[in-house]
Amino acid sequence: MGPRFLSAAACSCAAAAGLAAWASGSSLGGWAAVVALVCATLSVLAALRDRQRIRDLAAVARAYGDGRYDLRAGLGGEDVIAALGRDLDQLGDRLQASRSEAEAGRSVLEAALGALDEAVACVDALDRVRYANAAWRHVAADGQDLVGQEWYRHFTAKAVSDLVAAARSGGATAPVAVEHRRRHLVASAAAAGELVVIVLRDRTELHLLDLRRRDFLAGVSHELKTPLTAILGCADTLVDGALDDEPAVARGFVERIQRHAERLASIVNDVLTLARLERGAWEVRPESCDVGAVIDDVVDQHREQAVARGVALVWNRPRSPARIDPELLRTLAANLVSNAIRYNRPDGRVDVGLDERGERLVLTVADTGIGIPAELQARVFDRFFRVDPARSRDTGGTGLGLAIVRELVDSLEGRIALASGPSGTTVTVDLPRHSARGSATPPGGLPAHAPT
Repeated sequence: MGPRFLSAAACSCAAAAGLAAWASGSSLGGWAAVVALVCATLSVLAALRDRQRIRDLAAVARAYGDGRYDLRAGLGGEDVIAALGRDLDQLGDRLQASRSEAEAGRSVLEAALGALDEAVACVDALDRVRYANAAWRHVAADGQDLVGQEWYRHFTAKAVSDLVAAARSGGATAPVAVEHRRRHLVASAAAAGELVVIVLRDRTELHLLDLRRRDFLAGVSHELKTPLTAILGCADTLVDGALDDEPAVARGFVERIQRHAERLASIVNDVLTLARLERGAWEVRPESCDVGAVIDDVVDQHREQAVARGVALVWNRPRSPARIDPELLRTLAANLVSNAIRYNRPDGRVDVGLDERGERLVLTVADTGIGIPAELQARVFDRFFRVDPARSRDTGGTGLGLAIVRELVDSLEGRIALASGPSGTTVTVDLPRHSARGSATPPGGLPAHAPT
C-alpha cells in the first residue's frame, strides 16, 4: 500500500472524527470533516494517477526488454515518478541510437562482405551459422539461407571440420585445398571470440587455367616433336649416304624436310601470334575501309585451295564501309575460310556472307563439312584442339586457328558463335562497324599470320 493511500486513509479517519463532532453540535468539527474529506478524495485521485503512471513506466520497461525502443513514457511533473519517467525516456533514446549505429555498422559489414568474391561464414560453438555472405550461400548451398543451421549440413568437408576444430583450440590453421560441387576451393579459419570465421576462396578458374597451360605445353611439345622427328630422320638418312648415292631418293627426302620445316614454322608462327594477341601486344589500329573488299581479297586467296580440294567457294561481295582494323579482320576471315575448306567433304561448299545490321557487321562462314559433335563444340576454340586429329595433320592444320580467331574477335570487341551438325558447321562473327579502341602502333608490327 503506497503512501498516498495511507494519507487518504488518515484523512478519512479525520473526516469521520469531524463528522462525529459536528453531530454532537460542534460547527468547527463539521468544517474539519469537509476539509478532511476533500483531502482524502484528492489523495485517492493522486494515488490512482500514480498507479497508472507506474503501469505506464512498467510497460515501457517491458518494451525495452523486448527490444522495442520506440516507446516513451512522456511523464510530466517534478515528482519522483516523473523523474523516473524522464530517466527511462533517456535510456530509450540511447538504446535506439545504439541500435541504429549497430544496424548501420551491420549494413556496412554486410555490404563489404557481400561484395567479396570469397565465401565467408561465422559459426558459433555449436557449429551453427551466425552469418554467411552471398558468396558462401552460393558456394555451399545454392543460395539457400543457412543462418541457424549447422555449417557442415551443406558443406561436408572433413578438412574444413579439422580446420575449424584447430581454430577453436588455438592450433595452427594453415589453408587447405578442398573440392566441393566441382569447385576447387582453398579454405582457412580463424577464431574471433566465441565464433570461428571460415573463408573459402574459389580457385576453380585458376585450376582450369593451370590445366589449360599444361595441355598447351603438352600440345606444343607434341606438335613440335612430330615435324622435328621427321626432319631429323630425313637428315640422318641423307648424311648416311642417300645424298650422293641416290639423287632421286635424296630429292624426296629434301622435299619432306622442306614440308616439315614449313609446318614447323607455321606452328611457331601461330604460337607467337596467339601469345602476342593474348597479352595485348597487338593493339587494334582501326581505319576507314570497305569490309567487303577485305573479305573479297581473302576469298580470292583461298580459291586455289578450294579448287584443289574440290570445294565450291561462294561469296557475293557487298560494299560495307566501316572503321575497323583491316589486317586483324583479314587474319580472322582467312582462318575461318581456310578451316571451312580443309574440313569439308569432296564436292562440298563454303558460303561466305557479310550482312549489315545497324551499327553491327555480321560475317558468316558456313561449310558442308564433317560437322562437330555437340559434346565437343564448347572446346573447338581451345588451343590445339582437333575434332579429328589425324585428318587435321593430313590437311596441314596446327590446331590453333580457331583459338587465334577467338582472340581476334575479342580484340575487335565482337562476338563469335558456332552452330554445327551432320550437314556442316556455321561460324558467325558479330563485329561493331566503328571500333572504339585506339590506334597506337603495336610493337613488332602487324601479325604476319598464315591461316591455320
